[in-house]
Amino acid sequence: MGMSEETTSRIFEPFFSTKGRGKGTGLGLSIVHGIAQNHHGLIDVVSSIEQGTTMSLYFPLVSAELKDSSKRIKHESIPEKSGDERTPTILIVDDEQGLREMLAEILQGNDYHVITASNGIDAVKKYQSHCDEIDMVISDLGMPLMGGEEVFNKLVEINPGVKMVFMTGYLEESSRNGYLRRGVKNIIHKPFRIEEILECVAHVLEK
Repeated sequence: MGMSEETTSRIFEPFFSTKGRGKGTGLGLSIVHGIAQNHHGLIDVVSSIEQGTTMSLYFPLVSAELKDSSKRIKHESIPEKSGDERTPTILIVDDEQGLREMLAEILQGNDYHVITASNGIDAVKKYQSHCDEIDMVISDLGMPLMGGEEVFNKLVEINPGVKMVFMTGYLEESSRNGYLRRGVKNIIHKPFRIEEILECVAHVLEK
């Protein structure tokens, strides 16, 4: 259909979407943009309302020597794992399916094992079943049925040393400091950059 100049200027912003609530996360093009940048490429967008959209992706040529290399490019904040080191497992809790799946894809693409839960009740059940395997929990703070704070309280009862990170769109500074004092490891504000979530995960797991 084509887009206005204002919409075109924002399409790569994380969580920006012209779709209704629950119909899109606004992360798809943001992830594509991040992948292009990580490979030193660029995306050229030409769009006109009622005329359509063309996206051209450009990437630098890679020599045969590099293409044949078995080395993989990893995010700089993620340490290399030794051969006998176990892959960390992360439990993702979010009632929005699109965001949950996107976050899982990002983490799996960076060598993490992921378990997902669609709400707080589901999260507590899965943590009870896999508490010995789960190294970290990333949970939305505001959810129906059981919010992130209640999830944290219940997980602490199971494992006082649980590594929990909250995601939220807005949080007062006093509330943020209160959660951190109680043992929450970090609070990520939406919208967040892909690099930001990867750096947070690496930092929390290293502690």
